[in-house]
Amino acid sequence: MNFLKKLKDISSKFVFYELDKNINLGNIILKKAFKLPLSKDGINDISLDSIDINLKKCFINMGYIIAKDRTSILSKSYMDFIKTISNNDDRVLKSLLSEVSFKDENNLASIYGFAISTNDVFYYNILGKALLDLFVETNNVNFLDDSYTMYLESEKILVSAECYYYLSFIESEKDEFIKSYDYALKCIEIDDNETYKNLLLDGMNIIKDRSLIMSAENKVLENDFKNALLILDDLSLESDRLWKKHICLGKIYMNLGENVKAIESLKRALEINPSEVEIYFLLGNLSIAVGDLLKAKEILESGVKLEPLNTKMLKSLSVLYSKISKKEIAVSVLNTVLKIDPKDDEAKNLFIAIEREIYEN
Repeated sequence: MNFLKKLKDISSKFVFYELDKNINLGNIILKKAFKLPLSKDGINDISLDSIDINLKKCFINMGYIIAKDRTSILSKSYMDFIKTISNNDDRVLKSLLSEVSFKDENNLASIYGFAISTNDVFYYNILGKALLDLFVETNNVNFLDDSYTMYLESEKILVSAECYYYLSFIESEKDEFIKSYDYALKCIEIDDNETYKNLLLDGMNIIKDRSLIMSAENKVLENDFKNALLILDDLSLESDRLWKKHICLGKIYMNLGENVKAIESLKRALEINPSEVEIYFLLGNLSIAVGDLLKAKEILESGVKLEPLNTKMLKSLSVLYSKISKKEIAVSVLNTVLKIDPKDDEAKNLFIAIEREIYEN
């Protein structure tokens, strides 16, 4: 929820200040907006190119005020303006939004303002999709969580196949496959077109694949690596996008001594889910084992950035620093580990061993 909180907390960075350092300019733009041509049916066809750029900015940036304070005078003025200009039909606003960049968080803040003010699923859905696209592009789970919240808000207002479609997709991305399947079922109950039917089929396959991966993981815990590999052979082609499959394969190949395959599997897992620290830990240690110390350094340092207090990762990093003749840094890292967990015997033993090496050299 970090992103939505940020939107709610946006302060006075409105276009009116940026243009003339004068809030009264906002009122001038609003008055100008009332002169847009109207027809008895609502609005005439208005070329977006003919609308003053300041008016376009007014549409977008007034959303800030709504997002920040729904009770403000300007917020109320703006919503009255929307009703007047469109006879309660906000097609003009929606047309203007079609040319907005959804990568700009200022614009996202505005759309959020429209959503909470109008309680219109259009804005919740457009914001949900924009945040979901940002997640796909950046793999930042905060965007995924915020997108999920927007679609849940949309569901409260109006149940729709589109809403359930994206909720199913999001649950799948969160590895909540049963919930994903349930949303897919709700989706086709409303609209059973081929796209949604395929979503349901994908959901069934994912649930089956996830179950097989869990069985394989149990075999790995039992050190039954060959049977674990046989279980994974039954996965569907779609399972390639499941990072847990690849991390499981990585563990199997590591224990079978097939390091090249293990590295390939772990790299694939990292490609799918770069926020999973265990992958950095396994791949970093494997890189140390095969002698690729520079790659190990890059991987382990990246993992520590994600979880600075992960003692397993820090201990591996200390071993790596010791191997590349940075023993003082290795000792410093182990000191950090022992501050986190003073009873960590492995860290104590590593500390003593590296201190001895420093003394002997």
